[in-house]
Amino acid sequence: MLRVASIATVVLFAVSSAFAGEGMDAHYHLWVNGMTSSYKAYGLETKLETLEGVRGVRIDLERGLVAVDVGEGTRLEREDLARVIDESGFTLRKVSRIPPIEPGR
Repeated sequence: MLRVASIATVVLFAVSSAFAGEGMDAHYHLWVNGMTSSYKAYGLETKLETLEGVRGVRIDLERGLVAVDVGEGTRLEREDLARVIDESGFTLRKVSRIPPIEPGR
């Protein structure tokens, strides 16, 4: 039984690793002022998800941090992000792009 569980764990890890590297996603961290309402933050999340290439959005209200996952080759422009954030009632302070990790590095 232990051997079957070990094999299943190895296979699951291999499959998830293969999909994690697929597409070479990048991530953006957006520091935003004024996020105090989860309702308004949800509105921001919904608007960001409509931008082309966005695969996911996570919001940390306490830190004023929005993490945006984008697909391969997608680059988000600061002006577009600032517009969406402003339309949602917040102010963009800072944008950091975290590039994808290349396999073998």
